[in-house]
Amino acid sequence: MLKRYNISGTMMLVAVLSLNVVAGLLYAPIEKSAWADWLYPMISEFLLVLFLLLVSRFTHYDTQNIGFREKPNIIGVIITTLTAFSLYLFGTGLSNILSYALEWVGYIPDITIPSIRGVFPFILTTIALCVMPALCEETVLRGCVLPGLRKSYGTKKAILFSALAFALMHGNVAQLFHQFALGVVVAILVLSGKSLWYGVIFHFINNFL
Repeated sequence: MLKRYNISGTMMLVAVLSLNVVAGLLYAPIEKSAWADWLYPMISEFLLVLFLLLVSRFTHYDTQNIGFREKPNIIGVIITTLTAFSLYLFGTGLSNILSYALEWVGYIPDITIPSIRGVFPFILTTIALCVMPALCEETVLRGCVLPGLRKSYGTKKAILFSALAFALMHGNVAQLFHQFALGVVVAILVLSGKSLWYGVIFHFINNFL
């Protein structure tokens, strides 16, 4: 008989952040590869999916109802799209200001984006940086971790904790406040709309822009 273990939302949160460290270690051997800029995000998202499968298999954690069954409505999609565009414009300006401030004190943020010259690189980059993060990160963070945190800390703290994890996951100081704001907004959209698809749509649009 399969032995199952108890796991909390907090433990899920810590585990997800730890996966980023693991992804970084796996990235080191392929850092100089021509495919490195595409492989790293794919490795990160693959680890999230693998982790979710293991959690579903070996724990009592509820991963059966993560919010994909509830279909989004057109009004919700419009609101989500407009919010994504608005926060993107705001976040880009804020990130640029922080980047200049960090460079002034001697820290140069490293943001690497794969080439999108040509049809194949464009498709591959869209999959690696837009489709996979939107599906995998939303499934794990907003679909599983957020509900678990709500049970332990209530809605407000759960939103803040999950947003903080979302910001730390991206590992870039210049984007920290922007990613935190995105995490808060996405959590609110998902919870108020009662569908994880709002998070996926928002996440995809933001990354694609």
